[in-house]
Amino acid sequence: MKSIIMFILITMGYEIKVCNSINKRTFKSFVEIGNPNIKPKVFFIIIILTALIHSCITPKDARILKRTTKDWRESPQVFHAYMDTPFSGIFLILRENGKFEYTSSGMVASFQAGIWTMNQDTICLNYVNSAQITIDKQNVFFDRANSKLIFEGDEASDFARWRIMQNKL
Repeated sequence: MKSIIMFILITMGYEIKVCNSINKRTFKSFVEIGNPNIKPKVFFIIIILTALIHSCITPKDARILKRTTKDWRESPQVFHAYMDTPFSGIFLILRENGKFEYTSSGMVASFQAGIWTMNQDTICLNYVNSAQITIDKQNVFFDRANSKLIFEGDEASDFARWRIMQNKL
């Protein structure tokens, strides 16, 4: 951590002096920071890169859920759709065994899974956690005429353009 802070300070134009002193079997090190010669463009680039690196990391709960539902993905797909957004891509895969995956990649990385059922043109998604307990339910309306998915309670669905890659429903 100290080396990362030192790198950022040096990149920003700070003069760094490391002073060491030995006193009765103790080693003390401290840093004196000189006058800053701040380079705003470099500082801005470092902040942006740090934000991008940290935002692309999948949360721990999502990684655990992906591991525990690994055997679900052996079943063939019956429905596969995706949507492009400015910062990520979202995938919805319904499987023959009644399980589904809802994955977001990009700046907002996530993985959700659960059980799906279909009643006419409504797909009911029951999201589960890594202990296989239902934590949330969501209805998705499938507009066959326009090949459009409408997520209940999601106002962005009006503008969302889901592309249906595979449909065996």
